[in-house]
Amino acid sequence: MSKAAQSKRDQPAQGDDVHGRIAAEAKALRTPDRLSFQDAEKTPALQGLLDSAVDALTARIPATYERQGRTYYLRVSIGLARIMVFETATAPQPMAMALTESRGEFGRLPHHWQAAQGGDAFDLIALEAKTRRTPALKGLLDSAVDDLTALIPATFEHQERTYYLRVSIAAAMVMVFETATAPQPMAAGFTGSCEEFGHLPYH
Repeated sequence: MSKAAQSKRDQPAQGDDVHGRIAAEAKALRTPDRLSFQDAEKTPALQGLLDSAVDALTARIPATYERQGRTYYLRVSIGLARIMVFETATAPQPMAMALTESRGEFGRLPHHWQAAQGGDAFDLIALEAKTRRTPALKGLLDSAVDDLTALIPATFEHQERTYYLRVSIAAAMVMVFETATAPQPMAAGFTGSCEEFGHLPYH
């Protein structure tokens, strides 16, 4: 869906209770004992809410982070995440949940993706293996992941209302660059877990 179409869809018509529609669509997806899956086009108001949640998540990915007094540059691609949206701060269960996939990259914009000499393609898999085997590089990457998850927001705004966000990143690629103009990352790794971040549900 184009950004223009998404923006138009997210704008409520005059007199329209968009949050009422969101709540109704979310309720329709819930059964007594579980959440059900539904095609996004059948629940446009709820999809707009979930899109806002994803935007809030990716907007917090930093271009830089600090490790032991030095600045490093960060690029992240969240391949698979579970997004949970709560209607209130005290709600015990999410009103909506979605699995989101993306190849989009966020954070620092790399100078380019070709080697500085010879134009050879960048080998991300080889660098990931090297990072795992090298304690200093692994520590650098782990620090980047810690900084990233600490920045996941607990709340976000949608149509002038606050909702509460809980996120589990199942799969992501994290790349660390030594300088702002480095053509290739110095460390990279695939990361993911079932751990959840953001809003702590009330229970």
